[in-house]
Amino acid sequence: MKKTFKIICIIISTIIVLLCSTTNILTSNTGGVSLTLFESFYVYLVLIAISLYRILKNKSANIFLIISLFSYLYTYYLANQMINILTDIKITFEPTYYIYFSSAIFIIISLFLNEQKSQNNSSSNQNENIDNKNLFFTNFVMGLKEIPFNTTILLVNDSINNFLSLNYSLDNINTKRIILPINTIKNLTFTKKVKLNNISKTTEDHQTKSLLLSVAMFGGHPIMQMLGNQEFNSLFDAVSNNYDKVKCDNFYEIILETTLNNEDVKLVFNTDNNPEIFINSIKNRTII
Repeated sequence: MKKTFKIICIIISTIIVLLCSTTNILTSNTGGVSLTLFESFYVYLVLIAISLYRILKNKSANIFLIISLFSYLYTYYLANQMINILTDIKITFEPTYYIYFSSAIFIIISLFLNEQKSQNNSSSNQNENIDNKNLFFTNFVMGLKEIPFNTTILLVNDSINNFLSLNYSLDNINTKRIILPINTIKNLTFTKKVKLNNISKTTEDHQTKSLLLSVAMFGGHPIMQMLGNQEFNSLFDAVSNNYDKVKCDNFYEIILETTLNNEDVKLVFNTDNNPEIFINSIKNRTII
């Protein structure tokens, strides 16, 4: 509804400006000056056209509307500059001059008519029920040739859209996602195992994990991803510490059997965290 009123206000302002452009806004004993002689008139039309296009595409147009208000100031400046130059000619301001400036009121009103479709709302709609229990970090072992061994994988249990997604990055910049509908999962189990060789535990890659969390929570919005990377330390700690840690010589092996691209695949993951809570959250809404 606000979107409709916003468009109506912009159209009313445009109609007023166009009507004012059909007659003189300044007159003198030697002739008149039309609004079409001012560059600001054409700047206004271009900015309004861009604004309407963006609004119809459900994108923010306020920055262009704000700039369009400066076109009025530009018109005022040009008109006064003309008066100061033509000192020997008496110039009269016609009623259309003031009517033209009054059209700016509708632009100002439109700035306050924004759809309550903020990033917070879209994130909450998209990521409702995606909390600590629905996020789980693993290391990839085998099952897909396009994913290198030991790649960090963020498993996301999306209960709204009813799928399990595998989120990973190969360069710490771009992320990839594999979506597995829940009804394609045939088996999901985990086993506690003991490492056969002693490998010193390396520092966890917080950069990669923060990136994966940002994308999982905020989708493809680059600004929100950047903010997410900065603010996700607490959530990352919660996801990492929400499960029972085992000793460094023990680990959990997760086996996921599913159908991907019409083929049966068996995916194997390793983790030092107990995945029972996460796996149960998936099993509770599907028959495996």
